[in-house]
Amino acid sequence: MFLHWIKRLLAATLAVCSLPLHAAKPDIQTRQIWLTLSCAQGCLWAYGATATSTAYRFAPPTFLIDGRQVSARVSRFLPIGAPVHRQNGATEYSFAGALTQDPHLQLAVDFQVNDETPVIRFRYTLKASLARTLTAPGGARNLTYFETSLRQLPIAEEIALSNFVHLTHSYTLSQQQIDDRYFQDGETRMGPIITATDSHRSLLVAYEHGSQVPDAFLRYHLRPDRTIRLEAVRATTSPAKDLTPIIRGNRCGWRPPPPRAESMNLLPLTAAGC
Repeated sequence: MFLHWIKRLLAATLAVCSLPLHAAKPDIQTRQIWLTLSCAQGCLWAYGATATSTAYRFAPPTFLIDGRQVSARVSRFLPIGAPVHRQNGATEYSFAGALTQDPHLQLAVDFQVNDETPVIRFRYTLKASLARTLTAPGGARNLTYFETSLRQLPIAEEIALSNFVHLTHSYTLSQQQIDDRYFQDGETRMGPIITATDSHRSLLVAYEHGSQVPDAFLRYHLRPDRTIRLEAVRATTSPAKDLTPIIRGNRCGWRPPPPRAESMNLLPLTAAGC
């Protein structure tokens, strides 16, 4: 079943939210996909297949800084240097811009794309020019990595990679369908992979973390409008983490150092890297 998903995803036609194809010049364009930054209110970036006129939209991350909820919305991104070609065949593009809510904070985004696949892998980096502190009152992290909609993809499934089976004394892959009632009840899923399809178009989102079920460090929050939100649960930041001069989002959360780009593996269809 999982291999069936992979084959389907590699040939997927993308269409979720209405967004005119190339309404503005894309910030990234390959043979497979196009990507636009600062796409609309509540949309940090959006991308779609080169041959389609619709796109997937991703909301900006949010976090508590000095006791205040801050959205990493950026009205204008600028490129950082030239694209970098990695040894694994991916090309990395970097952009940065000041936060609309706090101009002393800057969000940088690294995207890795490959002409042979519609996969996008991304990483956020947060910088502060003045003293800023990540806070977690009562232990609540209140850190959201992204949010995207599955409204037009009625069949959703969770794929877990770290279920320990005592009979075989090994970790196994497991799949569970996510019925609409779970969205209506606002339940959570650990993932790390969520797939969705309408039998013609498909989406896969994933994050990188090796925690064992049910010991979640991150989780997907399902919402009645069929959006999914990736949230921190614990151990993603240190209490009262000083943001000056820099914190980075890596596969385990907002903590330096970032993983080496050469070791990054691409996952179909959208690898949601922290």
